Amino acid sequence: MFLIRFAENLNNLIIQPIKKHQKILLKLLKYIVLFLLLIIILLSTSYVQTKLAKYATIAINEDFGTDLLIQKVDLSFLGTRTYYYEIFPSNKLALGLW
Repeated sequence: MFLIRFAENLNNLIIQPIKKHQKILLKLLKYIVLFLLLIIILLSTSYVQTKLAKYATIAINEDFGTDLLIQKVDLSFLGTRTYYYEIFPSNKLALGLW
């Protein structure tokens, strides 16, 4: 008896609203997948990686009082490109000349 009522409630609370709004939910899912693909494509470009690294470097420089400079970052998530970093410390503490 309890299981029958539980199944009816489950059907009324979860399954019926999903069936009722199935087209909207599928469109929403499609847009979420497209958005995630766009983010993945953007994050795989060297330009966006370099901009994010420069933003992080500014925050690190302010927090720790260093003066690092990143000119280019080119990471590969699939292993097809080479890794390329240019990081230049420009203060004496970072260079070990203190």
